[in-house]
Amino acid sequence: MTVAVAVVVSLVFSTTVLAIGVSRITSLGASRFGADLMILPAYTTGGYTSLNVTLPIFEVPPSNQHLNGGAQFEIQKITGIDAVSAQLYVTSLNTTTGSPSPMQLVAFDPQTDITIQPWLPQTANTKVDGDTALAGSATSLRAGDFVRWSGVALKVVGVLEPTNSSVDNTIFFPIATAYEVAQNDSTPTPFKIGEVSALMIKLAQGATFKNVDSGLKAALPSFTALLPPQLAYQTKVDTAGIATYEFLVAGILGGSVIILISLLFSMTVNERRRHLGLLRSLGATKGFVFRSVFAEAVLLAFLGGALGLVLGEVVLIIAGNYVESAFSVTLLPLSSLEMNALGVISVLAGVGIGAVGAAYPVVLATRLDPYEAIRTGE
Repeated sequence: MTVAVAVVVSLVFSTTVLAIGVSRITSLGASRFGADLMILPAYTTGGYTSLNVTLPIFEVPPSNQHLNGGAQFEIQKITGIDAVSAQLYVTSLNTTTGSPSPMQLVAFDPQTDITIQPWLPQTANTKVDGDTALAGSATSLRAGDFVRWSGVALKVVGVLEPTNSSVDNTIFFPIATAYEVAQNDSTPTPFKIGEVSALMIKLAQGATFKNVDSGLKAALPSFTALLPPQLAYQTKVDTAGIATYEFLVAGILGGSVIILISLLFSMTVNERRRHLGLLRSLGATKGFVFRSVFAEAVLLAFLGGALGLVLGEVVLIIAGNYVESAFSVTLLPLSSLEMNALGVISVLAGVGIGAVGAAYPVVLATRLDPYEAIRTGE
């Protein structure tokens, strides 16, 4: 009985935590993606060092081509477009041979940004202006550190949460600061004042790229438009299937355990007929017998629930690692209060299963005739 309850509790606990984590990261990710499409300069061979559209679009890819930044003001007026924000690829900060993920330096507009600042922790109260910067989670930088570029010391004022994208290896600073450096003739830059590498566009509700395509062509003579794949939606669908399957298994197993517990306690009551009959003959009431046998069932179920929490943590680690690697997401951890609450609920669910399963055999135990129980008991 204890092992059966432990298995059910472990499935309920791990599945619930996993489902909540997936739901939160997909919902949060959908709101943080911000841009519905990214406008880049017209694609030419060698114009981009990498152009990967299999991941969500968060930032501009490394490029030596530029757009006229002034076009964003015309684009903002297009019906069907809610917001436009510019980004400017500046440079790679570490070009060590063999480095798999060099840190990128990207300038953005904090006033109109829709893709970067939403990844700041919700508790952060960070203002990005002047010689300040935001660091990706994989840059090993912390608030208060400095990043130097072309004579400018950029102070890190915030660290972004993990995105599982190139943003994690990127440092962002105000585009106005980049233009100030470009004004200095003694400091050559690969861009000119007013140039941008990409325009992030958020569409109005219900609008599609087809609705704004003609307006974009009127504002820009040539461009490349990239639409982010539906990664968040697909992740939610796929992982929801996993969670649904586990919930179904937990439900079926829970029903089976109730039947199993009922059978086990029926056997237990039958084996204890003489003992229960002697208790009744010595003056024990039906209520005393009921409480004694029922308390035993609840205690065993409670122990199974506690064991199930430990087993559930193991299942959660394995399942969480699988989901993160298979779907390229980072599950948001639950708070200690939420984990404790789910733990208590899971254990109570296990105790409830044990109580329901043992209820009928315990009732039968109270109805035993003392004489017949002693005579026919083993």
